[in-house]
Amino acid sequence: MLPDSKLTYNELSEWYLGLGSVKNLASYERIKIVLKHFKEKFGNRVAGTVTQAELEDYQAERLKEIMPTTLDTETITIKTMSNKCFENDKVDARTLKTFRRLKRKAKPGAHIRRRTLALDEYKRLLTTAPTYLKNILVFLMNTGCRPGEARNLKWSYVDRKEGFIRFPEEAVKENKPKSIPINHHVKRVLDSIPRLLHCEYVFIHNGLRFRNPKFARWAFESSCNRAGVSFGRKKDDGLTLHDIRRTAKTNMVRAGIADIYRNALLGHAMEGMDKYYVIVSDADLRRAMTQYTEWLEAELQNVDQTVDQTAAAKT
Repeated sequence: MLPDSKLTYNELSEWYLGLGSVKNLASYERIKIVLKHFKEKFGNRVAGTVTQAELEDYQAERLKEIMPTTLDTETITIKTMSNKCFENDKVDARTLKTFRRLKRKAKPGAHIRRRTLALDEYKRLLTTAPTYLKNILVFLMNTGCRPGEARNLKWSYVDRKEGFIRFPEEAVKENKPKSIPINHHVKRVLDSIPRLLHCEYVFIHNGLRFRNPKFARWAFESSCNRAGVSFGRKKDDGLTLHDIRRTAKTNMVRAGIADIYRNALLGHAMEGMDKYYVIVSDADLRRAMTQYTEWLEAELQNVDQTVDQTAAAKT
């Protein structure tokens, strides 16, 4: 940074958020919220004048409101912005060093979740959720998509002719295109949603897209409470929308889908030499999705039969 530079963190954040490479990120709205909190504390400060002790105090304040794993995600976001500013001569190495010294607050492995959505819980949620949330739940369970991918799903990604959802590289975390076959459950959901002229996004509420990264969180929490399902990261065995992605992949294992096809459907990277020598075709993905769909339908039918037998025994 030049000696006479007076750039504040408000100005640096505005520059960073205006970059095309940042705007195209699926996490853009989340980044804006993280930087908003940071600017409330340091926005008017000139870059380089904030000390490490002040940043650590800021972390301590945020820990009163958010989980350590969430704070670590925020810290990574702020570090990423500082790195980009340094690479573009907006700040000097001393500023960069201050941010790089910030330590993670979560214990190693604390971010790992093991919660999956049981099929009887899924059935109950479908009865308590409002229609727009029910559509989202069905979509997530039948695709394994992240909630953020569902929130940012555009009609232009829906390839009805071939029966696929085609995510471009900028729309997914892995930064590579991903194709997911549309089974008849997802097709029914897509057919039930009106395509509005003023909105390019698929999942909407009251005619508007979901802008908040806490995608449908409040409706999901209410639905969980009504369905008798523990909700949230802070509760023992609490459920989050993202846990449905883990559920889908776990269920694909139970359905006997090969690892290569599971990874391709969810967008996970192949390991070893497979990533160089294995080519997964649309036909492969269709067969895997059909196998998963048939397994899921059979298991849900078993849940219904169990419920009916339990009800009959009580009477």
